[in-house]
Amino acid sequence: MVLGHESTLTFRVDFPVTIYGGTKSILISTRTVMGGKNPFLGIAYVVVGGICIVLGALFTAAHLIKPRYPLPATNKGTPRRRMSTNVTFF
Repeated sequence: MVLGHESTLTFRVDFPVTIYGGTKSILISTRTVMGGKNPFLGIAYVVVGGICIVLGALFTAAHLIKPRYPLPATNKGTPRRRMSTNVTFF
């Protein structure tokens, strides 16, 4: 906003609040690139994002250095046999 600029705000009655004794209000606050007045959440996002990037790079390097190959499929066309068990109930 520019100094001397005038803004108009209009409230509509889409959600009536007087029936239960409520009020409508506006909260004007400052914001920064890292979040609001408390920078904890912005710093937490940056830290978690950094951890994800580092872990992604480590897992990619581990896969490129020593890849894991799938086990060969054995007897792929033959059905499995069920093992029969003899159970005696008393």
